[in-house]
Amino acid sequence: VVIPCFLFVLAAFAVGCDDNGVNGVDSEPPTLKPTLLYMETPPGGNGTVTTRNLDGTGRDVLTSGENAWAPGDVTPDGRVIVFFGPTGPGADQEILTMNYAGLGIEPVTDDPWQDTAASYLPDGRIIYASSHGSQSDIYRIDADGSNVTQLTTDIGTEPDPSLSPDGTKIVFSRAIKDIWVMNADGTGATNLTTFGTGERGGYPRFSP
Repeated sequence: VVIPCFLFVLAAFAVGCDDNGVNGVDSEPPTLKPTLLYMETPPGGNGTVTTRNLDGTGRDVLTSGENAWAPGDVTPDGRVIVFFGPTGPGADQEILTMNYAGLGIEPVTDDPWQDTAASYLPDGRIIYASSHGSQSDIYRIDADGSNVTQLTTDIGTEPDPSLSPDGTKIVFSRAIKDIWVMNADGTGATNLTTFGTGERGGYPRFSP
């Protein structure tokens, strides 16, 4: 399973560790400060959700095991990370959450599909892309895995949803070609580009 690499600058609760720590948690309470959250893959290994201070120090590997994991987003208070990856030997990927110490891992989705690109809405719900065969659509789900709602139903695949900073809009590519934007509830989808033959846009993001 190929998982793209993500890099975030996040205001999150950083935990104490040395440069080679795994789930490094010391006895001191966490301090709210900006950190980097990204996927790190060693030679011949699997991707891990990893954090560092903005100056590159304080590396902390939050996940381990035989599966590759990629970070999706962090709650506004910095306490919970949503991430995704395969949970078993099959090709499906699931959405999970954990605290910023890499502990308390909880599944959000449990299905035979590839669930990726997870982001938090301001109310704590999660948007993500789910690929059912060759078709990928955008979904919304409660953080406890309940109330799954499909937000897009068209023929074109939408693998890369991203939320606006205020959480009211979702930008995404459709059919791996044009860039679209819609309300966070799935209404008001609008095409922003008209690319010609051979042209395409993908992985759109909002600038604050």
